[in-house]
Amino acid sequence: IKVISTSDDKTVRIWDVETGEQEKSLEGHASRTIGLVVSMDGRRIVSGADDGEIIIWDADTKEIIRCLSHHTDRVICIRFSPDEKTL
Repeated sequence: IKVISTSDDKTVRIWDVETGEQEKSLEGHASRTIGLVVSMDGRRIVSGADDGEIIIWDADTKEIIRCLSHHTDRVICIRFSPDEKTL
């Protein structure tokens, strides 16, 4: 089991619940990360930040799939639509 967290240090962190160890730190945001959602199939992690940027990550490779920077305010809450085609 994994836990994914946001951080004041601009990262998204992936933790192993069993060991308590950090597995990976995802870096790409320019400001504090505060919003987070994982797709139902577990293939995508989406993070939002204080500066309004949203990053879509590949959960397997931990690489950035896409950056969205159209918001003018911080992104606190992110949700997938029921069909997971829209954020």
